[in-house]
This record gives sequence, structure tokens and C-alpha cells, in this order.
Amino acid sequence: MPNAVEKGFDRSSEEIIKRWPLEDSELPALITSAFNQATAEHSREIYQPLEDLRTHLTKVLDEAARALNGNNGSHEERLDHVLKEMPRLDLGAIHLILQPKFLMALGKGAAKRRVEKSLREQTEPSLSNAIAS
Repeated sequence: MPNAVEKGFDRSSEEIIKRWPLEDSELPALITSAFNQATAEHSREIYQPLEDLRTHLTKVLDEAARALNGNNGSHEERLDHVLKEMPRLDLGAIHLILQPKFLMALGKGAAKRRVEKSLREQTEPSLSNAIAS
């Protein structure tokens, strides 16, 4: 999950800078959306190797069942239901405080780093709780 969290911070700060200036009320939805996209990408990266492993194990177990019992083996069951039920991060209430006067004065790169640092400082407790649960 750390990879998804890093992607979430990166994507959130990029979106904030891209859409700046923003109303404070727009920030929570934008940040939540960025983290949901990052965790969805992470889930897709996990899914394919698991699906490949499932297919391989099913074949091996079917061959073993046929060798032992002479029957057709087991019925294939998919991991889809497990992966579809992967929890989404609940970031809770996000109250991000940014300083609009100075944000873009330093350029987009510096502004992005400041936003990401602020995101980390202000969302770290809720992210830790979300990941732990």
C-alpha cells in the first residue's frame, strides 16, 4: 500500500497545482479522488499476478486430482470477488490549509512540493488509520 499512498500524494498535489486557485470546499473531493485513482491503479497491478497464479494453481490441482482420482478435478473459482471487495481508503474529513498568496510565486515545481508536504503533514494521521483498518 505504500506505493499507492505515494502515488496518491503525488497525484493530489499535481491536481491541486493544475487547478489552482481552488475553493477550500473543492480540496477534499479532489484529494479523495486522487487517492481513489491511485489505489485503483495499485489494485490492478496486484490483480493480474494473482489471477495468473490462480490459473496456474487451478491447472496443477486439476492435474493432481485427475492423477489421484481419475476425475475431472475441481471447479475453477475466481478471485474476482476478493479483489472487487478491496477496501477504499477512508481519509475522513480533510482540512487542508494552503497559503494562496505564496503558493504559485515559487513556480509550479516548488509549489507542488509545498502542497505535497502540507498534504503529508495534514493527512498522515488519517492515512495511517485508514491503512491500519
